[in-house]
Amino acid sequence: MRHHRVSLLDAGLFAGTIIAAGVIAFEYDFSGTLPQDKRIEFQEAIALGIVVIFGIVYFGWRRVIEQEREIARRIAADGARHQCARLRVFSACTGAGGDRGTDDLLALPH
Repeated sequence: MRHHRVSLLDAGLFAGTIIAAGVIAFEYDFSGTLPQDKRIEFQEAIALGIVVIFGIVYFGWRRVIEQEREIARRIAADGARHQCARLRVFSACTGAGGDRGTDDLLALPH
């Protein structure tokens, strides 16, 4: 559940940033003139669009990093599983059959 909580926190911060930037663009005019009516100018809309695009790129980058970590973790776990299975079949000291090899020899009728 921690993974979703972090993603939701990031999404909430991103939405709050977009809303704050929109309110600032709506309330204040950055062209240098005094606003007679409240509206978002074309240049401000472009700036808001750039903020949105950077946010989307940031989220995509974070997901790629998380996915690469997950793949590395799974590869390491799979390698460890194969190592454990190999050690169970063959003795690390002698190279002879381990538990399974001994069990198979003892199970043979004499």
